[in-house]
Amino acid sequence: MKVSIFGLGYVGSVTAACLASQGNKIIGVDVVDSKVDTINSGRWPIYEPGLDKLGVFQKKLVIATKDVRKAINESDVSLVCVGTPSLPDGSVDLTYLKNTILRINKVLRNKKGRHILLIRSTAPPGTLDKFVLPILSAKQRKFTAYYPEFLREGTAIKDFFEPSLNVIGINKGFPTEILKKLMPDLKVELQTVDIKTSESIKYANNSFHALKIVFTNEIAQFCKAYGSDADKVMELFCRDAKLNLSPYYLRPGFAFGGSCLPKELRALSALMRAKNTDPILIESIDQSNEKLIDSFISLMMSLKPSSIGYVGVTFKPNTDDLRESSVMRAVDKINLRNRSYSKSVRQFVFDNTEALLKIRETASEKLTAVDSLEELIKESDIVVLGPYKLNLKDESKLIRSGKNVVDLKWFRVGTALKNYRKYHSLV
Repeated sequence: MKVSIFGLGYVGSVTAACLASQGNKIIGVDVVDSKVDTINSGRWPIYEPGLDKLGVFQKKLVIATKDVRKAINESDVSLVCVGTPSLPDGSVDLTYLKNTILRINKVLRNKKGRHILLIRSTAPPGTLDKFVLPILSAKQRKFTAYYPEFLREGTAIKDFFEPSLNVIGINKGFPTEILKKLMPDLKVELQTVDIKTSESIKYANNSFHALKIVFTNEIAQFCKAYGSDADKVMELFCRDAKLNLSPYYLRPGFAFGGSCLPKELRALSALMRAKNTDPILIESIDQSNEKLIDSFISLMMSLKPSSIGYVGVTFKPNTDDLRESSVMRAVDKINLRNRSYSKSVRQFVFDNTEALLKIRETASEKLTAVDSLEELIKESDIVVLGPYKLNLKDESKLIRSGKNVVDLKWFRVGTALKNYRKYHSLV
């Protein structure tokens, strides 16, 4: 295929070399003369191991230019790989991206036939919808997609052909089969999502990678302070592929609680402080967790209820354990709030039999236990879906009730409930 690549920095150069090695003819575009001249002299403007060994210059598969018209008219597909640097306040500078799209569009609006436009520059969710697609014609929007890259310096060629993820964000009608023609040797299955999701994934990935580094170093400081072997601790940590290095706990939902996590998090923080080690990340975990509970209460109060009913209040499903339950923490905060307001909010709960028994024995002054979902619905203005699983028939009862439903996402609910006009969630 004939491909134009806009931006010949690190991502653009690696992309050009790898696509050319697949037999594609590449026209690189950049506003910097030195990059264009370097490529046209048969060299790359960046260093990356293995780039020269791909041999694409010898086959005359890559040229570079500053001429946008030439690049667009002589290609079927364009990839935009321009930089999106940080501004002083940390926000993303989209100037290069916007200017590039404006220049591309000037040519595309007069070009006949289909032209595929793939945005690879890292950009915040909403960028295509707000800044890119409005510039383009209605026809061109259909053939424009967001295709994030996951290249690491030093291993970029391997990452290109064996990416950790292969994701594209599209609108209806985009011909995803074009990617198979463009990169026939790519073995990783393509995941097709909406554009905003594709724009978000790299921020999620890279922030998690940064989080892992900071977490590991804080644990290492803790280990050093107490004479533990940090390398061995983390080696053992990484052996746990069931919980530690797995999808477990990585699904959006409500705050954590229970008999272990809060207690041991506090203990770790205290142990580090006792040795004059600052647990910045460790302490921020509980702060963020508490903030989510407060956000839940704000959502509740915005719905102006006189009563709230909880479908489950234990710290996790299939237990009667209320210790440091995040839902019970919210119940307590609402009860505390009641003391400051003339209009109190009554609170009810329906849960498994053992949990109801414990609530009646130990927490009856906080909320009222009821014996059926029907009774809970009847008594409540808002029904909160907590750690007790409902079936589709139960979900239908909620919809028919006309009551507000707030989902804490302990379980996946049916499509009908998710589309219910009074369905709410925090995340």
